[in-house]
Amino acid sequence: MTRRFWPGLLAGLVGLGLLLAACDTAEPTLRPTHTKLPSLVPSATINPALPDYDPYQGQGLNDPTAAAAASGMSLDLPPVPGDEPFEVVASADGLRLRGMLYRADNMPAPGLLLLHGTGGRKEDWDALITPLQQAGYTVLALDQRGHGATGGALNWNLAAGDALDALSALGGTEGVDALRLGVIGAEIGGSLGLDACVAMPTCGAAVLLSPSLDVQGVRVEGALGHLETRTLLLLASQEDAASAAAGQTIEQQAGGQAELRLLAGGGFGTSLFRFDPTLAETLLRWLGGNL
Repeated sequence: MTRRFWPGLLAGLVGLGLLLAACDTAEPTLRPTHTKLPSLVPSATINPALPDYDPYQGQGLNDPTAAAAASGMSLDLPPVPGDEPFEVVASADGLRLRGMLYRADNMPAPGLLLLHGTGGRKEDWDALITPLQQAGYTVLALDQRGHGATGGALNWNLAAGDALDALSALGGTEGVDALRLGVIGAEIGGSLGLDACVAMPTCGAAVLLSPSLDVQGVRVEGALGHLETRTLLLLASQEDAASAAAGQTIEQQAGGQAELRLLAGGGFGTSLFRFDPTLAETLLRWLGGNL
């Protein structure tokens, strides 16, 4: 009996050891628990007041570069960037007429030729350039022969042909509406501009600052007889008796195609803009209805 007992006991102990080892390494079995959620009382439904406008149409939203402004406030547009040196070869003698071209942002844009007076330069028009660009005009400010970057000998008889050459070149410039051309001239520049405008079929309007009937041998009477559908604006200071009288004569000879405006301040030629800060706006309104 003793011999049978010890082998059986030994086998039992080995089996118990194996069972205990298995229990140490086995992962415990996870059983899901059942959590009871609390009952929630539904909240009252509120009808939101929807906007009756498109919020994405507000100023400064669709265009990230636009500055927001209060309703009803007008925005001053920044100057249109870019100016280009412009050169015209005079048909009379081959002189290179030099100026600056200031492009409008819109294309095609009506073109305006600016002609200074005796002793002037293209820079005389600087105060008017940006307002004209903002209003949608492409502008050519020319240094007339004998002046500024053009240089050469002063010759007003040849300058009449120069003005027509420049106006024609402006009309042929890319981005310029060749059917909508105009001229603005100061003193003798106004007389030369009027002659060029009458000779150019697509020139529809001319502005004469401090006009004259005869200056340096350049007369306007011949051009007045061929205005056809062209319109004129004459600007002169009340203190400038000679220009005021010349403007009245031109207005009478041109009939209903010319309008004279006498300004309360002083000044002559392009200096009229310094004496009357509203003059540029007046000129732009007139151009808007006549060109």
